[in-house]
Amino acid sequence: MPVIEWCPGVDPLRNPGPLVQVEIGLPAGTDRVTGGLETGHALIDTGAFASMIDAGAAQRMGLRSFGTLATSTAGDHLLTPIHAVGLRVVSGQEGAAPFCELDPWFVLGGNLADLGLLAVLGRDFLRLGILVYHGFTGRFSLSM
Repeated sequence: MPVIEWCPGVDPLRNPGPLVQVEIGLPAGTDRVTGGLETGHALIDTGAFASMIDAGAAQRMGLRSFGTLATSTAGDHLLTPIHAVGLRVVSGQEGAAPFCELDPWFVLGGNLADLGLLAVLGRDFLRLGILVYHGFTGRFSLSM
């Protein structure tokens, strides 16, 4: 069972939460060669029911929407596009095998770039493993 352990070493009041490095691209078998691989941070969000990628990244990759889903946040109700992607969570160690690969993985599209995020990994992702998070220190362990 692969495990990621991370401790950010930041002020606990400025801790961004459990972040992992991800690579997101077109799903395998896609007949289009538009866009490329997007890399960035994903927040593991226990409050999100579904995973999400940044809408700008989806547009750069040329992802098609498979429809929309009505979603709600604390301040809004939205119709959110649904996309299929190839998702890799990478360990962050040079030359190491990916921590996990999900292809295809269905995600929602949303505005995450202003938060410095490429993606949010929600409970649909967390159902595949175990997350232990110590909020005060920012240390977490993810097992899949």
